[in-house]
Amino acid sequence: MIFLTAHSEVADKMRGFSAGAVDYVTNRFSRRKSRPRIRTHLELARLRRELALALADREEIYASIVNQALDAMRSWMARRAVSWNSTPRPMKDSATHATSLRS
Repeated sequence: MIFLTAHSEVADKMRGFSAGAVDYVTNRFSRRKSRPRIRTHLELARLRRELALALADREEIYASIVNQALDAMRSWMARRAVSWNSTPRPMKDSATHATSLRS
């Protein structure tokens, strides 16, 4: 929002900015001076929208990558747990275990 005002006091301008204005034009309104300011603010608004969309797309991509990685890790861990649990190994005493490691 750009506001047009006859007030030129700082307090008046600050009140306008607090209300959501991004710029102001005092009572000496000049179309020639105002058009570039308006174009600049319109361009900034367009770029903000584009940036927000690009960030949302990037967050969606990152979330997808993280979810795929987590799914792969969970699947791998589940397969490892099954193989560890499905072939129980007999307990060996330390002497027998040491002998089997040397052979």
